[in-house]
Amino acid sequence: MIRVAAASDLANALPLIIKDFEAARGVRIEAVYGSAGQLARQIENGAPVDVFLSADRGYVDGLVQQNLIDAATVRMYAVGRLSLIARTELGV
Repeated sequence: MIRVAAASDLANALPLIIKDFEAARGVRIEAVYGSAGQLARQIENGAPVDVFLSADRGYVDGLVQQNLIDAATVRMYAVGRLSLIARTELGV
């Protein structure tokens, strides 16, 4: 089993990825979701995690500095974008 700690923003997409990965590899994955800071604190306190998907690189870097994550395994998995959408009737 692979234990994944994932930022809450992945709660919609990650289950689909996990389902396909489990089917292809025959490996069970257990995912826990929460804020990146909350998950980093759990890792600091010994939570048994194999993969940490953080929404904030700062938390990953902090765990690397504490030798809780191997720096050689750190990879960027996505880039976030913010959008503002408004109805034209609002005059924005």
